[in-house]
Amino acid sequence: MDGGLARTAGDHPRALLGLGRVCERAARPESGPRLVDHSQYENRPRRTSAEGVRARPERSIRLPGCIGSCRGCRIRCRELPYLLAEALAICGLLLSLFTHDTTGHVELESGGADRALAICGLLLSLFTHDTTGHVELESGGADRTQSLVKLATDVSFRDRTMSSACLAGLVNNVNDGMAWALLPLFFTAHGLGLREIGLLASTYPAVWGAGQLGTGWVSDQVGRKPLIVAGMLLQSIAIAGFVIMPGFTWWIAESVLLGAGTAFVYPTLLAVISDAARAPDRATSVGVYRFWRDSGYAAGAIVAGVIADAAGFPAAIITVACLTGLSGIVVAVRMRETMPRAAQALV
Repeated sequence: MDGGLARTAGDHPRALLGLGRVCERAARPESGPRLVDHSQYENRPRRTSAEGVRARPERSIRLPGCIGSCRGCRIRCRELPYLLAEALAICGLLLSLFTHDTTGHVELESGGADRALAICGLLLSLFTHDTTGHVELESGGADRTQSLVKLATDVSFRDRTMSSACLAGLVNNVNDGMAWALLPLFFTAHGLGLREIGLLASTYPAVWGAGQLGTGWVSDQVGRKPLIVAGMLLQSIAIAGFVIMPGFTWWIAESVLLGAGTAFVYPTLLAVISDAARAPDRATSVGVYRFWRDSGYAAGAIVAGVIADAAGFPAAIITVACLTGLSGIVVAVRMRETMPRAAQALV
């Protein structure tokens, strides 16, 4: 009985590794130096039997359960996020194999409207007549200007009427670029929400687009110059009003005024170029004018942004308003009326 208990206690992994005494010493801390008595190891009972030394089967040495289990848990916990990520990636890849293309649904939902519009535009272009014959009849056999540089210089600087129109078109789109780039930020700084800003931003082009239906006809009746001058001055007053008279109701009124002024100017400037240009050079002259006019979009956004960074939103808006009013004065002084009969009829 005692031999069996001794053999069982001696076979314990802690006894084999010598961890039993280490644990006992760690549990009983002692102060001062300690000498190890080696006699206790010499007096330990040895396993002997009458049958001699018995061969012991091989067995694996394991760490204590508390140490091994904790270390395994730590290893498994560290690997868990990577395993989960790999599983999710594999699931996403497998699910993507079952995803169907939705192009057909989009085409079905749209009913092929985009294709129908493209086909209608193509068919309508087939019924468009070439106007070269009309130009030749109007020009009376006059030759075209051979030098593009000379024609561009004449339209941009030398001809009083067309150069004034180029300046007015440039400044008109300067304030247009300011309206799109700066005014929404100005409204936001005053605490307006997206709904109010969207309403203000849509009022200006809505009045501008609808107003052109009537202003073009009016310019045919009363002349080009009065509408251009009035439109530029009207835009100047409206732009300055955004700063001078703040408030959502005032801003709505000023957006309407700005749209009306732009409607006065936009179609009339194109008519001035068409009136003043020589018939063989009309398309090229319109192209030069459009170059200056459309450059105003970029110039307006850049100029307004630089001034706003340096001096604030009100200074940038007032500067653009002054440029617009000055351009109207230049048109009033420098531009010639291209429809003198209409102007005389008005008087």
